[in-house]
Amino acid sequence: ELDAYKRARGVLSNELQNRQIEIAALVDGRNGHVLAAPTLWQNEFFMEKLPDELCQVVARASARNAQVKATVRVRTSEFMRFGAPRLRHKLNPDTPESGGHPQDTGSRWSVFRVVVTPVVPLDPSGDGWADEVEEYTDVRPQHRREGTRRRIETASAVLLSGDLLQGKTAINEAALQSVHLGFVGMYGLDLRDGSLELLSSAWMPIPETYSFG
Repeated sequence: ELDAYKRARGVLSNELQNRQIEIAALVDGRNGHVLAAPTLWQNEFFMEKLPDELCQVVARASARNAQVKATVRVRTSEFMRFGAPRLRHKLNPDTPESGGHPQDTGSRWSVFRVVVTPVVPLDPSGDGWADEVEEYTDVRPQHRREGTRRRIETASAVLLSGDLLQGKTAINEAALQSVHLGFVGMYGLDLRDGSLELLSSAWMPIPETYSFG
């Protein structure tokens, strides 16, 4: 089991390096506890609970037994506990940029594109088969016997990946390649006060000889 755990951590580290992302972890879908974290994280984080914002997405994917994609903001102080590698991914080293790592900018929040994928079905009986959970469409006690029932499966382990948006120039460069000039940026909107925060951007100067006609 120890060897399997080490291999899992190595696979997760490869996920970080190959995809240039900060978060990759195998997580218990029922409680948000980390089952395996990448060796590239300074903190092993084994059996520690993820921040609540990530746990909510994990719970949705587990309950649906389906992949869930979301944009999530996590307190920077919580994210820094992982000890994740700092990445400044650019397709072209000469591309001007703005927006930076939340640790540098002092931003209270770190914003991620998150994907949660169920990988292990729930099997509390231990018979090797996914156990089904009965769910009543009519939950009133007096109608439970007559209520229509459907069966659902939940996932006990999920793969969580998260791509930090702050300072990721490459995301904007990909959009900029279609027009080859101008500015592309990603902003975070605070719904409480309507304020905007620049997460990352890229721009290409307009040539002096360029014609808008």
